[in-house]
Amino acid sequence: MAFAAMPQLTDSFQLPYPRNEGQRRRLLVRRCYLNPNSYQVHRHAFLRAGFEIVDRPPDTSLGKTSTDIHLVLDAGDLLEHETGYDEFIVLNAIRSQHESGYH
Repeated sequence: MAFAAMPQLTDSFQLPYPRNEGQRRRLLVRRCYLNPNSYQVHRHAFLRAGFEIVDRPPDTSLGKTSTDIHLVLDAGDLLEHETGYDEFIVLNAIRSQHESGYH
């Protein structure tokens, strides 16, 4: 998993208004909600790219995690933070247990 494309990806989105000419997006919080049973092999790549890892092991026998709830609660906490974030960018990769690929 390569993170070299992260600036190109985030720069492809328009900045929220108001913005100054030449202003660039800064990623202030890099957090990865990771199912260690499925994505452990990618852990070090996320760490090297400066992400905080939040382990979210499966909560059910079907492999479901409560990542969505934790993400929403963390986003709510960040909205109340004194920094005053302008936007959230959420990237998602879901691995189906019934398929070998990602979608």
